[in-house]
Amino acid sequence: MENEDSVRRGLQRIGLSQYQSEAYLAVIQHGPLAAVDVAEKSGIPSSRIYDVLTDLEHDGYVTTFEREDRRYVQATEPSDLVNVLRQTGEQLSETAEDIEEVWEQNSIDDHQVNLVKQVDSTLERARAFIENAETSVDVAATPSQYYQLREALATAHANDVVVRVSIEDVSPGQIDATQPVTELRRRGIPGPFVAIVDRTYTCFSPNDRAASDYGLVVNDRILSFIFRWYFQLCLWSVCDPIYVADSEGKMYVSLVEFVRDVYPLWLEGAMLPVTIEGTDPQSRDSRRVSGVVSGIRYPDMSLERGHVPTYSDLSSFLTLAVTDETGETHLVGGWGAVFEDLEADRIVVHGSKVVLPPSLPAELG
Repeated sequence: MENEDSVRRGLQRIGLSQYQSEAYLAVIQHGPLAAVDVAEKSGIPSSRIYDVLTDLEHDGYVTTFEREDRRYVQATEPSDLVNVLRQTGEQLSETAEDIEEVWEQNSIDDHQVNLVKQVDSTLERARAFIENAETSVDVAATPSQYYQLREALATAHANDVVVRVSIEDVSPGQIDATQPVTELRRRGIPGPFVAIVDRTYTCFSPNDRAASDYGLVVNDRILSFIFRWYFQLCLWSVCDPIYVADSEGKMYVSLVEFVRDVYPLWLEGAMLPVTIEGTDPQSRDSRRVSGVVSGIRYPDMSLERGHVPTYSDLSSFLTLAVTDETGETHLVGGWGAVFEDLEADRIVVHGSKVVLPPSLPAELG
């Protein structure tokens, strides 16, 4: 038998001893044998062979019978044994997968970047991060991935987290009237799966056309910042909105996107009331500021009327000045703010309170 070693290892894996597996292997190879012949072919000492055969018979692997004053042994029909081996193999395979999944899910606690071998593991980590999100969730996904994460997204949205989802290859007619997100956009070009949570956690896996199946799980603000720029530029700003949740005002989680939208209005002299929630860059305490946009500053700032700054213009640094009702001015920065008074997590423009100059139409675009 060419695969004797494999059979021997399999029998020992389901609990047979070395002697028992050797004896059983001799019996199924050579048919009914006298006990002394089993000992000879298996290499088991004659003094042990009867005890070994008795144990095998007790467990149902063989039957014994007497013939001409000699004890013979033959194997029982092996269907039950084969089923046990198959079930054991399936259980071992499942155990291996579970161990690998637990390792991949838990190791992120100790490492800033973790490489996982399965996209499903990436989605599971994303689901856990999203369910426990506190401020913001950005996701780029296929329709299938979106619906797998839908319950977690609903939990985050219900907890007043800003949830932005870019979904590929879907039309407005395929979207229900109510979605568990703050805003949903459609993109026509396939892309990777990306989930960025609370500016700290990122889950990434390539699309189906990648040469290999893998995922990245990141626990790091700087690396997540890089993924956020990729999301904002390639997976969000170029996409068409197909759903926006009802709210009292236009909401932003990106200072850059906010400035690009309101800059022409501000330049014309519009009064833009805002409420900004975020954190103190030094103490990391939560802060909230309400007031009117009184200044916008970025490198090489253009004074040309109507000019909308590009993402490149705003990629170095960007500071927003907000003056509250007491006359105090607060400086607001975006992700990674250092010198400003506040790192903005959420910006709400109170559209009904916007005051436009006479030269502009009486509505906020």
